[in-house]
Amino acid sequence: MVPTPRAHEVARQLRVLLPQLGEIVSPPEFNPIKSDRHFRVACLPYLVTTLMPEIAADLAKTAPGVHLDVRLLYDTVVDDLDGGTLDAALGHFRRVPPRLIAEELFRDRYVVVLPAKHPAATRRLTLKALARIPYIDISIENQADNSPVGFDMRQGLERLVVQSGIAAAEEALLKAGLQRVVRGQMPDSVSAMAMAARTGAISLVPERAARRFAKHFGLAVREAPFAIPPLAIQMLTHARFGERTATRWLRSRIRHVISG
Repeated sequence: MVPTPRAHEVARQLRVLLPQLGEIVSPPEFNPIKSDRHFRVACLPYLVTTLMPEIAADLAKTAPGVHLDVRLLYDTVVDDLDGGTLDAALGHFRRVPPRLIAEELFRDRYVVVLPAKHPAATRRLTLKALARIPYIDISIENQADNSPVGFDMRQGLERLVVQSGIAAAEEALLKAGLQRVVRGQMPDSVSAMAMAARTGAISLVPERAARRFAKHFGLAVREAPFAIPPLAIQMLTHARFGERTATRWLRSRIRHVISG
């Protein structure tokens, strides 16, 4: 037995209607001390290791009974925000549907990481040096054919899928008459740093990730010799479901962790 096209359509509508019905039947009360609520958050890969553990630790103290389910950003994140089954999405978004709200949380600048024993790590980096060292790029997922460079456009949401300031590096090198060599591609900052450390390559990663993991991998952290726009991390919530008492509380705890 397989669902008919009509069954799929009904299921899609129920994903939206059932959470709304629950809001009507059950009063939207939330007591963090007594709650056993499941919070669901989707985010960029590097936030899984740099931010979400801090948020989880904060929730363990302030709401010991709640559950935090973290997943990577995915294609149908808009559907789940619309249906109220996803509380928030953390990432970098350029275009957002009107029913969703994007709040900037912080900006993370990009830095260069390379093996601490590499000769170039002991002096100030130059464009010529960066042209001689191979790169490990970061591509979070396959881009859609119709997406602009570095972003994927689905369901009216334009989100970052290439994390590592590649366009800025290539533009700076091109102006200097140089080219970069790409040795590999990894899906997140931590794996990119691990590969850079073992292959003598470099990578452009957000500073939060570099400061936390560079020493572990034996990497040096250096300023890039060209301008790279910072990575603006935003919290995406639904205009209506984001105002639920529990979701408002979660948003306040996320802001608290970042500000602390």
